[in-house]
Amino acid sequence: MRDRKKVHDVTGKLIVGLGLGLGPAPIKDYLDDSHRAAELGFDVIELPDHLGMVAPLPTLAAIATAVPRVRVTNLVLNASFYRPHLLARDIAAVHQLSGGRFITSLGAGYAEQEFATVGIPYPSPGQRVRTVTSTASAIKDILADPAFVTHSDTPPPLTRIAGAGDRLLASAAQYADMVLFDPVLTESALAERIDYTRAHAGARAQDITFCFSFTDIALDDRTPDLAVLRSVLPHLSEEELLALPAVLKGSLDEAIAKIRRLRELGIDYLTFDRTPSVDWNTLERLITAVRQDS
Repeated sequence: MRDRKKVHDVTGKLIVGLGLGLGPAPIKDYLDDSHRAAELGFDVIELPDHLGMVAPLPTLAAIATAVPRVRVTNLVLNASFYRPHLLARDIAAVHQLSGGRFITSLGAGYAEQEFATVGIPYPSPGQRVRTVTSTASAIKDILADPAFVTHSDTPPPLTRIAGAGDRLLASAAQYADMVLFDPVLTESALAERIDYTRAHAGARAQDITFCFSFTDIALDDRTPDLAVLRSVLPHLSEEELLALPAVLKGSLDEAIAKIRRLRELGIDYLTFDRTPSVDWNTLERLITAVRQDS
């Protein structure tokens, strides 16, 4: 087993997040789910940044105010949609409203149709990677400038960068406090990407928290919903999609065994996606078993 590293959780325990992908639901539903998640022991509430869903930053501010215990973040902000100074201003507000419980999470964006819908040219992969890197660096500098935002004694938010490619992970190794790996990776590819990031992080590798998100939870007899994975991996068969680490299927013991393997690779921050097809009983069983196993 690889050595475990220090995680960025004040209690020193495994971090468990709940990704709320409820679609065009009322914001009250997001608040209600956040309350319930906190009661079950989730550490972080995460919201996507996609058209057709609630505006992420105002909703996270509302969640942080209504649910004082949890941290809040995105899964993840599309860096190409934002100007760094304007985004930094919004992040500073959410971070201060939350009492320092916000995590800045940035990604390169992949939904080409969303770029077209908002009237932004779809950048090349290289351009999107550069945008993530420059945005992460700029936000850190801006938030460190006391002249830019209302003075606060709250330390600046941690930075999480999401991705899978060499250039993005190399940048994340230098700039990020947390690295979120793409859920489309196979288990062997995930292991290689973790090692790649560690190698590029050098001495700071032990201070980086590695994160992974489960996009579908289909325990017992429930049929997995592979729509998200199929949309980005249309060339893979259903059997290949089901084999990805991002899909938890079968018995609870089988799910915990898969999670345990990821923990052995060095993943110390897990996110379970809560979609309309995932019930609370399943989430409660999962988080209870994960806590007992960790």
